Amino acid sequence: MKSRRLPCALAIIAFAAFPLTAAPSSATPPMTVTSTAMPNGSTVGPAQRLPLCGGQDRSPDLRWSGAPSTVKSYAVTLHDPDAPTPGGAWHWVAFDIAPNVTALPEGLLAHTPLARQAANAGGDPRYDGPCPPPGPPHRYVVTVYALDTVSLRLPDGVDNATARADIKAHTITTAQLIATYGL
Repeated sequence: MKSRRLPCALAIIAFAAFPLTAAPSSATPPMTVTSTAMPNGSTVGPAQRLPLCGGQDRSPDLRWSGAPSTVKSYAVTLHDPDAPTPGGAWHWVAFDIAPNVTALPEGLLAHTPLARQAANAGGDPRYDGPCPPPGPPHRYVVTVYALDTVSLRLPDGVDNATARADIKAHTITTAQLIATYGL
């Protein structure tokens, strides 16, 4: 019995003398996105909905921070994964946002110097507000992408699947917020 106590006692002394501590983290904090018009976890407000759903069809204001220093441009999407179509519905795909821009105003116009815009699910190169069919609430996922390229070299109005594939190929990191809305 004595031979077993000594190693255990030595192990206890070693752990007490050299406690386990986490190594200092060199990881940067994650990128975040916020909106006053459409906060994370909120219900999509009337200003962001389509007129058919009592809204004004205005894109939400967005602010992001915490992007890596290697970012060369940004992109933004608004996706409804619950839409009754394969892959959901893409309400907004904006890209070629300059790296010094860390906010977009509410009501961004279809033709703006701040970004290029791909065709939304309705075929128009602009924001297209939520207006789901009757049923359970849908999720509306806003994603801001930090990209490793200055430009996707795509025109305004490009098919959103093409723009999304290029965005995915150049993504360094992302930030998301999710709001819901249902009739």
